[in-house]
Amino acid sequence: MARTQDWRKALVAALLAGAAFACTEDVAAPGRCPDLCSADSLPVIDTIITGVVIGDTSVRGYTDISQLPILVVANQPLLDARTLIRFAPVPKRWFPSTLQDTGGIRIGTVDSVTLDLRLDARDTTAKNLRILVYHFPGDSLDSTVTYAQALPLFSFGNFIDSVPVDDTLQVANLHRVLPITPFVPDTALADTLNNGVGLWLRSDSLTVAVIAATDFTNVPAHLKYYVHGAAPYTDSSTVFDLTPVFDSYVASPPPRPIQPHTLVIGNQPAARAFLRFQIPSYYVDSVSITRATLIMTPATPPRGFPHTSFGLQALPVLRFLGGKSLLVQDTSLLGRGTVTVASSADVSLEVGAILRLWKGTNSDSLPRAIAIQAVNETFETGEFVGQGSTGASPPRLQISFVRSLKFGVP
Repeated sequence: MARTQDWRKALVAALLAGAAFACTEDVAAPGRCPDLCSADSLPVIDTIITGVVIGDTSVRGYTDISQLPILVVANQPLLDARTLIRFAPVPKRWFPSTLQDTGGIRIGTVDSVTLDLRLDARDTTAKNLRILVYHFPGDSLDSTVTYAQALPLFSFGNFIDSVPVDDTLQVANLHRVLPITPFVPDTALADTLNNGVGLWLRSDSLTVAVIAATDFTNVPAHLKYYVHGAAPYTDSSTVFDLTPVFDSYVASPPPRPIQPHTLVIGNQPAARAFLRFQIPSYYVDSVSITRATLIMTPATPPRGFPHTSFGLQALPVLRFLGGKSLLVQDTSLLGRGTVTVASSADVSLEVGAILRLWKGTNSDSLPRAIAIQAVNETFETGEFVGQGSTGASPPRLQISFVRSLKFGVP
């Protein structure tokens, strides 16, 4: 009898030990319960949704050429651009702090005149680039001057010099000693001198370049007069460093009129495109979006600096008011993409952060709309023209998402 009880006790102990081993949780060893646990990785699903852009509007005029920080010069077949600069008047006299004569020192002779320019960008494939310099009266130069009015100023009789640019340079400070005669009329040194300067270019191929304007801090054009005083102060000298009181550029042809249901972004004056979406709620509220790409097809090859690209960015609209829409100014929501000049390839713009912003938000309180603009809007001369919502290849969304997990279901 004692042996039977001992056997039963041993059997119960073994069963209890087995049960204890079976219920032990080992969190460091995944995959022990494949029938009850989720897979090691969640499946990511990719899909392309068409017909989601239900409206588009493009508006030009977000920049003013006369107030840009850039001056464009170009001799391309589709863009002839010429820069106009009016410098501050040359002072009639100067007043050294040590001079006792309250009348100051009048200009006696002009020893030299120099021009300094800041080259901000150029097409480096164009060789033997030269910036052409023209001189004319600056009194009539202002923001109302048109291309047709400016063109006669760039006559052979007004040409005075050219500034060479080394082929290896893309950004450079240019300095040139100019002929004195155009800047010092024979009639009177005592008269006020209002100088107007025009810039154009030449190279071995048709090209475009950008010069820094007055609005670009610390690097405007400089016209310097190195002068000596009139008798009895002929030994006195000074430098009049003149900066522009007006600078701008004129171009032909002007930007093409915006056609209905066409996406137009960039160029000068800058254009922006506004897109309105109607996306199935499943993709906004029921899944977790890992990536969303807006794909736009060019209507014509993008224009701009040859052999370059420029950036586009998208921001969600806070209140849709057409061209005056209010935008959500949050850099974490920026969608970004790149346009390659002269390429017919589709342009992709990452907008995942914007779609995640719309999740759980009523479209009445936060419209499902975005604004697309050039990244450097006040500097950009490139232009993207894309097919709108009624085009043969309208904008579409490529979405990568993860379905929501249903916990507790084997």
